[in-house]
Amino acid sequence: MDNSKMPEKQFKKKVVRRHFQNPRECYTELAKLCGDKSGVINADRFLFRGEARYHPTSPPGMFRALTADTSLGVKMARTDATEIFVERYEDDGGDPELAQCLAQHYLSTSDCLDFSASLGVALAFALDEWESKKDRTAYIAVLHREMAESSPRFRLRDLRDEAYALRPVRQLGFVAVHHPGNFIDLKNDQCRTEIGLEWYSFTVASGNVVAERHRNAPRVDDLYDIKNDRFAWKMIAHLIGLINDPSPHWGEDGLQHLVDTLQTLFSRTSGGQGAAR
Repeated sequence: MDNSKMPEKQFKKKVVRRHFQNPRECYTELAKLCGDKSGVINADRFLFRGEARYHPTSPPGMFRALTADTSLGVKMARTDATEIFVERYEDDGGDPELAQCLAQHYLSTSDCLDFSASLGVALAFALDEWESKKDRTAYIAVLHREMAESSPRFRLRDLRDEAYALRPVRQLGFVAVHHPGNFIDLKNDQCRTEIGLEWYSFTVASGNVVAERHRNAPRVDDLYDIKNDRFAWKMIAHLIGLINDPSPHWGEDGLQHLVDTLQTLFSRTSGGQGAAR
C-alpha cells in the first residue's frame, strides 16, 4: 500500500502498534519488550530507528533527495556527491555498498536508511532537541533482526567497527541498504510484515525536550560530532574537491548546497584536526 498521502491520524490507527504518553514511558515499555528482565536491550535480536516528525513513508535518502521539493541543481549536486564518492571508493578497492553506508552517515544521501543497536540513540533522534509550541508526536521503529536478515529483499550492514568511521560507531549504527527489487518504504504493509518491523509513537510535550530529556538518550549533537574522526576528513576533502571543480549541471544553488554541507561537517569537527587530509 502507498502511504505517501496518508494523514497522520489515519497512520496512527493503521501503522502504529502502540502510542505512549511520553518518552520515558516509551523507553521503559520498549525496553521490557526488547530486553531481558533488567531491561538490557538484546541488540542481537532488535534494532531501532527514531523519527522526530511524521513522515508517511520512510524511503532511502537518495529517493528522498530526488523527490524533494528542491531545485534540479540541488538534487543533482546531492546525488552526484554520493555517486562520485562511491565510484572513487570502489576504484580504490573498497566495497561500493559500504561506501553507500558511509555516505549515509556523512552526506545523508544514499540508498540506505539508518538503524541503531541502541534504543537510547533511536530515542535521541526521535526527540531531536526540537522544541515546539505545542505537543508533537515522535516515532520509534523496532526491527526484528532475525526476520529482517532472513528476507532476500532486505540487507543490513553493521557499522560498529572503528575501522570504518567513528560516527556510526558512536551511534551503534546499522544501515539498511536498498537495492533494485528491495523494499523502498519501511512503512509499507508488506515490508513491515516480511521483516518484522513495528512502529510505535510517543508524545513530546511542548517546550521541554532539552529541560527534561531522557537519561538514556544522548544529545543529537554528540551523536553527530566528528571530532578526531579521520574518515570525516576524507569526506571533507571529497566535498572540497567537488566544490573546486563543480559540474555546470549543479548551478549556483546546487554548488551552494555542497558548500553548506561542507560547512556543516566543519562545524561538527570541534576543532578536531585542523585541515582536510
